[in-house]
Amino acid sequence: MDKCLILTSNKKFWPRKDKLYFLGNWCLENIPGSLKKKSNFNVVASSFNEKVLDKNFYLTKKIYISLSKDITKELNKIQKRNFSVRFWEIIVGPWLREFVGFIIGKFDELESALKNKNINKIILANHKNFNLNLIHTDDIADKN
Repeated sequence: MDKCLILTSNKKFWPRKDKLYFLGNWCLENIPGSLKKKSNFNVVASSFNEKVLDKNFYLTKKIYISLSKDITKELNKIQKRNFSVRFWEIIVGPWLREFVGFIIGKFDELESALKNKNINKIILANHKNFNLNLIHTDDIADKN
């Protein structure tokens, strides 16, 4: 029996004959009562301790600073402007910082699951009809 890591809340993509591991509780959001019966599901628990959170904080900051410079160049080129890094940080900075932190957190969860559960199959969401437009930075977490 394969050990399958689930990265989607859409149950129609889940294999029936594999042992299922879910990257987070968000994968169970479409199953009524699943959060009350979490013990029935293999949810991969993240082991975030203070050391990991500190590492992620500094990594987020480092990547954010680097991306801010790159994004400034590209947005100035696209907009035919010469605005400062600070200008673009005011416009896109909160979203960028949230997005980078979110991706780093998900990467850690995925890496932990692959190391600790001997996963040999992964199921992702169907991305073809996925809308990347967000109304608020909190929507980043709601899109997975």
